[in-house]
Amino acid sequence: MTHPPPRHAKALSRWLLAGLPIMPLPFGTLAATERPAPASIPQESANFADLPVRTNLQAFSVVVSPGGPAGGCISGYTWQPTFGGCRRGRVDTETQTDACPAGYRGTRTRTRSRTAYMLQANAVDVQYGAWSGWTAWNQSSCTVDLPPSGETRPRKPGNSNVAEVRGTTFGANGNVYAIVAIDNATSRLVCQGRGTSFNEQQGDTSDIIYTGPFQTDVASCSIQASGAQATAYGNCNTTTGGDGGFCQPATLTATITSAAGCTVSAETREAGRVVAAKSYDVCQ
Repeated sequence: MTHPPPRHAKALSRWLLAGLPIMPLPFGTLAATERPAPASIPQESANFADLPVRTNLQAFSVVVSPGGPAGGCISGYTWQPTFGGCRRGRVDTETQTDACPAGYRGTRTRTRSRTAYMLQANAVDVQYGAWSGWTAWNQSSCTVDLPPSGETRPRKPGNSNVAEVRGTTFGANGNVYAIVAIDNATSRLVCQGRGTSFNEQQGDTSDIIYTGPFQTDVASCSIQASGAQATAYGNCNTTTGGDGGFCQPATLTATITSAAGCTVSAETREAGRVVAAKSYDVCQ
């Protein structure tokens, strides 16, 4: 059984046979209603976050998730499980200033730090991590007090040795010693070197004394804090013993802890541990 065409089809055929033009309908006129544009999402809000959305149109399901540590975080921000939200870290530093210890003039400083975490959606929301421990005092600006002018005894000539460390040039010139000493005339630390390396270019192989900061392959000595501190290094300060023994290097740091009149006190540290502490009479 053949069904006749719909009436609107017959009308369209008569229209076309009459040679009349067909005018296109404006876009959207067939829609019964027009949807309003979605409301804009506030960019600065404690309730705002960039969340990935996955859709499955066949099963008509929608999955919304924060996406783990990096999900929803723009460049420069990471997910912070401790404080919540996408946050950016900033290191805050606090500096403490104090007078130099006895025997010095000037000020010394030390610092500590903590991390501030700023929320991506609200920069005013800042959470703070714990403070770190204080660093060691920086005494680079401390200078040794000059000896008082009212001393009744003259100063001893020369220097008073505080610390010594050995370096070894294997198969060549033997030992080189880096020595930290107190200059008796000024109560400041100085460097000395003893060994054959300091004058070998002149062909002198005797065990001579060199005075002043120096740097060799096996031993060195340097001055810091205007003579209040000195560091000496040797590549073979001790050995494990025996014919097949191995050298043990060492770095010693000597510091003047007080200087009053004819008495100068100093301590020596290795790897932060005090290995010697002594007072020296620098007068005759």
